[in-house]
Amino acid sequence: MIIDTLNNMPMYMTVHPGLQTAFHFLQLYMKDPKPAGRYVLDDDGMYASVETYATRLKQDQLFESHRTYMDVQFIVHGEELLGYSPVCQMCTESTYSEKDDIRWYSGDCSTWVKLQKQYFALVYPHESHLPGIVVGESQNVTKIVVKIPCLPSDRSV
Repeated sequence: MIIDTLNNMPMYMTVHPGLQTAFHFLQLYMKDPKPAGRYVLDDDGMYASVETYATRLKQDQLFESHRTYMDVQFIVHGEELLGYSPVCQMCTESTYSEKDDIRWYSGDCSTWVKLQKQYFALVYPHESHLPGIVVGESQNVTKIVVKIPCLPSDRSV
């Protein structure tokens, strides 16, 4: 997992070729915000979801991981906690859903990161994550999740 601010995202362009497209979309969004929804970013399956929701308590929430896509989770407004644990340390709670590109997990969180305005997290398939968790009191968060198709070398689960 990589955690940083949008201003520093160009430093990570060599990590994955899809990051350049993601960075470009996020920059354009910050200059000209768009309504909630799904935005197709290229012909290879990359897309961005703009969403607004209330942060929630961590109790009874499950971690998630993906196989087909890497996530770039970017906070436009508000703040939230993002939990992280390697998939290999978690208890599987569901079979993998190819349709939804998701598997659910329970277990202890290895690390909590506070994401706030202009912060992003790049989440790989081998990393289970728990987004949208309350910091202090519940608040509305506007987040963009860019889904970047994984390269074969990105997939380990």
